[in-house]
Amino acid sequence: HHHHHHGSAQLPSPTNGKKWEKVEQLSDEFDGNSIDTNKWYDYHPFWEGRAPSNFKKGDAFVSDGFLNLRSTLRKEPSSVQDPFKDIWVDAAAAVSKTKAQPGYYYEARFMASSLSMTSSFWFRVGQFSSIDVIEHIGDPSKENRQDDLPYQYHVNTHYYGKHAGLQPLGTEYKMPGRGRDNFYTYGFWWKSPNELLFYFNGKQVMRIVPRVPLDEELRMIFDTEVFPFATAGVANIGLPKPENLRDNSKNTMKVDWVRVYKLVDGTA
Repeated sequence: HHHHHHGSAQLPSPTNGKKWEKVEQLSDEFDGNSIDTNKWYDYHPFWEGRAPSNFKKGDAFVSDGFLNLRSTLRKEPSSVQDPFKDIWVDAAAAVSKTKAQPGYYYEARFMASSLSMTSSFWFRVGQFSSIDVIEHIGDPSKENRQDDLPYQYHVNTHYYGKHAGLQPLGTEYKMPGRGRDNFYTYGFWWKSPNELLFYFNGKQVMRIVPRVPLDEELRMIFDTEVFPFATAGVANIGLPKPENLRDNSKNTMKVDWVRVYKLVDGTA
C-alpha cells in the first residue's frame, strides 16, 4: 500500500545525543474523508495567489488517502483581456495552522500535477524570509521545457522585509524520473538558521547556506500557482492548457503524507 514506503532509517542521522521525535501537529497521513482543520487551512488565508491564478477554497481536499491540490478552470482564457494578468485559473493551497521552525526535519511524499503550473512544498508567512523546498512544473506548455522542468527538484530561498533587496539563493537537482509520473519523497532539514539540507527519497542531494540567518518561524504550505513569463524566477514555461485543467487525471497534485520531526534528548 502506498502509505508504507517509509521507515525511520530514511531520516538523517541525528546530532550526537539526540533522537528524532515526530511533531504530530505538522504531520499528516491524509487518511479519512476530509482535511484536518485542526492542522490546516484548506486555502491561503494570507495571500490570494499568483495571477492569473487565485486560490479557491475547496480545491485542496482529502480523499483516497491523499491531500489533493486540484487546479481548475475559472473561465476560458479567451474571455479575459490579458490571460497573463487577469484571473482565469483557480489554484489550490493548504497552509499549516502551526508554525514550522528551525531545527526540524520535514518531508513530504507527493506526485506533481500534469499542468504548466507549480506543485509546491514551501515555507512562508514570516517577516523576512521564505524557503521553497520544491516548486515543480509538472507539464510545461512550452515543449522545449519538457526535457528539463519535469525532472527538476528546484529549491530556493527568498528575502524580503528587513532583508529586501537580497537576491534569491537556490539550487537544483535532476531527478531520475518525472515528478508528474512518480511519488517522490522531498525532505528538508532546517539544520540551523545558517544551513539548509535537502533530501530526495531519503538521500541528501543539496545544501544551501542562506544569505542571512533564517531563524524565524514560518508556515508550511502546499500549493499550486501559474508562473507567467519569468515571474518568481521561473523562465517562461507557458500558461496551463484549459483541457488539462478540466482533466481530473492531470490537474491534481497528490500529497501522500507529510511527516515532521524534531530532535530531542536521548538515543534511538
